Amino acid sequence: MSSKLTIRLFFATEGMLLTVALASAALISTGPEWHPFLLVLLLCGLSLGGQGMQFTIRGQNLSAGFVAQVLAMSLLGPAPAVAIALISAIYISARRHLSPAFWLGNMSSCAIFPLIGGLLLTAIVG
Repeated sequence: MSSKLTIRLFFATEGMLLTVALASAALISTGPEWHPFLLVLLLCGLSLGGQGMQFTIRGQNLSAGFVAQVLAMSLLGPAPAVAIALISAIYISARRHLSPAFWLGNMSSCAIFPLIGGLLLTAIVG
């Protein structure tokens, strides 16, 4: 397989993952997940603020904002966690002046993992 085809397939897969994550989050979202709305705003603010506290481990950037995203998964549910993670991904990508390819990667990974984590927590805890 040629490298251009491989790259296009990779980007198409990332785009499909982002689309599936957004559609799934929209379909499973319920009104009570978004209440209290002040908690949603607080966790979103913590996620954005935590992006300023970044550290690198083995070439990977980690930030304290992920803690707020895990709290959103566990306290609110999958749809608000996806929304908070996507807002954070947009902020990170814009602040770092990333290319569109990296924007797509950030958006797809930041959408799918909170969705899966939120669904798992909902299934386990109830």
